Parts: sequence; C-alpha cells; structure tokens
Amino acid sequence: MDRLTAAQDVRQAADERLAEAVAIRDRCARDHQAAQAAGDTLHREIGRLSARLQQARAAAGDNMPGPGFWSQPDADLQRAAPWNGGAFRNARDALFAASIRLHRAFIILAVHSIKPSLNTIAVAAQGGPNALRPSATDWGLFFLLVPVVSTTFAAAGRMFPGLKAASLGWLLIDEAGQATPQAAAGATWRARRAVVIGDPLQIEPVVTTPPRTTRLIFEAHDVDPAQWAAPKQSAQTLADRASPIQGRFHVANGGPGRQERITGIPLLVHRRCAQPMFDIANRIAYDDRMVFATPDGASAIRDHLGPSAWIDVDTPSTGKWVQAEGDLIAAAIISLCKALPESPDLYVISPFRNPAIQLRALLRAAPDVLPHLSKTAKKAWIDSRIGTVHTFQGKEAEAVIVMLGAGRGAKAGSRTWAGGTPNLLNVAATRARRVLYLVGNRAKWQNAGVFAEATLRLDHRPASEWLARTDGRILLKTALS
Repeated sequence: MDRLTAAQDVRQAADERLAEAVAIRDRCARDHQAAQAAGDTLHREIGRLSARLQQARAAAGDNMPGPGFWSQPDADLQRAAPWNGGAFRNARDALFAASIRLHRAFIILAVHSIKPSLNTIAVAAQGGPNALRPSATDWGLFFLLVPVVSTTFAAAGRMFPGLKAASLGWLLIDEAGQATPQAAAGATWRARRAVVIGDPLQIEPVVTTPPRTTRLIFEAHDVDPAQWAAPKQSAQTLADRASPIQGRFHVANGGPGRQERITGIPLLVHRRCAQPMFDIANRIAYDDRMVFATPDGASAIRDHLGPSAWIDVDTPSTGKWVQAEGDLIAAAIISLCKALPESPDLYVISPFRNPAIQLRALLRAAPDVLPHLSKTAKKAWIDSRIGTVHTFQGKEAEAVIVMLGAGRGAKAGSRTWAGGTPNLLNVAATRARRVLYLVGNRAKWQNAGVFAEATLRLDHRPASEWLARTDGRILLKTALS
C-alpha cells in the first residue's frame, strides 16, 4: 500500500510538471509567434527604410552620410557637404522662401508702425544736431527690410551708439586677419553671435603705434602684448584661440624649422588657384592640409607668356628698384596689350613700395601700354593693377607678376624681411588664378625664407627667354644680360 501511495504521489508530481511544461511550451509558442510577427514587421520596415535610403542616396549622392562616411580620405571628406542635397535641401530652400514671404507680409501690414523707425535711422545717417539716436527696436525693424548692413569697425560705434551688449543678432567679420583685436572689441560686444573669417597668414594688421609705446601700455596693465597686440595678434587669432573646435598646423617661419599654429574651424578646400600657386601656398602656410579643388581653365596670358616660372633677372642694383626688372615687366605688359583684345587681367605685386611707384611711372610714360584707353582710364588701370601686396588682399586676377627687386647689390635685409614669414608670398601667389611669374634675381632670393619653396616649385627661366616671347624690340631702357 505504501508503495502504491508513493507511486501515485510520483505520478501526480509528474503530471504537475507536465502541465507546467505544456504551459511553458504554449507560452513559448505564443512568444515565438509574436516574435515572428514582430520580425516580419521589422523586415518590412527594413525594406521600406532601405528603399527610402536608396532614394535618398540617389538624390543626395556623396552628401548622404552612411557607414564609412567619417573615415573616408580627408580630401574626399573635406569636399563633402552632409545632407546638402535632395529633398532636405529643397525643404530648406522652401522654408527660407516662406520666411521671406512672411517678412514681406509683415512689412506690408505693419508699414505705418515701421516707417517712423526707418525715418529715424535715415535722419541719423545724414547727421545733424537734431537727429535722434536709433534704438534697438528701430534697428530691429530696419533689419527686417535690410538683413545685412556693412560697416567698418571705426564707424560701428557711431552707427550703433545706443545699442548695448548683445543687441545685434549676428556679427560677420571679414578679413579678420587684418583687424587689430582692439578694433573689433566694440562690434563684438554688441553682438550675440560672431562669425570671424580671415587668414592670419595673409596680410597682418597695420599698426601705426610704435612698438615701444604698445609694450609700455600693456605692461602698465600687467598684460603680455605678445598675446593680445597687433601685428602678431589679430581679431582672427583671438577668435581661433576661443573657438571650441580647433585645427593645428605647422607653418614656415622663414628659418629651418616650422612653428605650430592654432586655427578655429579651418576651411580647407581651395577652389581659386591652379598649380603651382596652390602648392606654394599649401606648403609654406597650410602644412599641406589644403585640398585642391580648382577646375582647369584657359589662360590667354599663360598662352602668350608661357607657364608659371621664376624669371631670372641678374643685373646690378643699389636699392629695391631694379630697372631691368621694370623694363622686362613693361615689355611683357605691352606685348599683352598688343596680343589681347582687352586689357590684360593681371596684377604686378612688389614686396616694396618704391619699385611699385617706379613701375607705375614707367608704364604711364609708355605709349604702347593700353593704347585703346583714354589717359585717365590708362592711369586708373595702372594704379589699380600695380602695387604692394597690401593693395591686393581679397582680390584675384588671371595672372600675377611678382616684381621682387632688391637684387644683386641690394642689402640682404630686405629679402630676409620679405621671406621671413609666409604672409607676403602667400598673398601674392594666391591672387593668381591661372599663372604666376616671379621676376627677380633667383640666386639672391632663393634662400630668403619661404622663397626657397618658390624656387623648388617654379621652373627657372632666364630673362632673355621670357623676353623672346614678348618681342625684344619693345624693351624700353636696358639690355638684359
């Protein structure tokens, strides 16, 4: 009897375990069925999203981020513009157009409320003892009609005298590498946000205060002028230091080494200069980090005068002006005036002021320079096309001739100064879209700081060969030897 009871207990326990197992099986079956349904739903969603992704990739092309986008070669990554295409771009453009229409509707409906503010600003712009000072509200209504106002740092205080800190929405500073930090202080103080755009390795800020005076002023306030004062510092360098995103480059310093430079957000894709101008600037100023994206283009000047080169003029001189260089460049310009249907699109840039003055005078006296222009128009062309490097910051031309001067017989200090930093050669070379000519004594200049790089990148051609392309009969004063 005891054995039967024990067997019954065992059976009952087995039945309970079986029932529990069946319940678990049924629950797992239901879960499996639900998982399969969810999986089928996810697969359908994957298919739908994959189709949309393919459509988006077809519309956006290389601008569609995906696996490997951020690990692609740097040159490809710098050229890419994530999401800037397809339906997203169309929607963004439509939103902008709609916002402009909204502004227009508001202005039309509120014209009687807006007009007094516009009148206040117009009267203030004309000046006068009875002019009212425009308020922040006046300027806000004005910006509805004119979203961008251009001014200089010197005029910003007089234009916005009543605006306090963070009164302006945006401040855009162009050519900030030329702006002294103190000049930008007032405009920056009035802005909530600032976009500072410039290149410290082009033209430095012009400072008229004697260095000793600057040093004494800063020392009196226990401040290091090397960290805050121009010309070594500019609005751009201070913005670079403050930027939460930074790039680092090693640039030429005129000597055997290279020094580190910190930038803010570097814009590395270069679309203006052809070779070898791009390579020269990239090497001396940008640590070979720039990305070449300049399309090929024709050049009538290059066809006439030949490819970019260092035109070697080895004649004696006692100062920065070298007569033979001026005569050779004048001959080239006269030849271009005869060969081209319009005035040549070129700049002649000198590191020094006197050679530029002398060449302008030489060209004004040459009857074959721009003979189709009036005397006034000819003078205007010459004055706008020949000058020191500071004259051409922010400009560009098909061709650039760099008249080096300071050749054999001149003091070496002038050449050392010109090549001591990348700035001068960088600006001169990058003004040229298609072709660059350096005219000067190659032996004297080839070891002048960054000009050593130009020696490596430019073909060496004697002056007589270049002169043969122009026509030796129009050489003005001297014979080149």
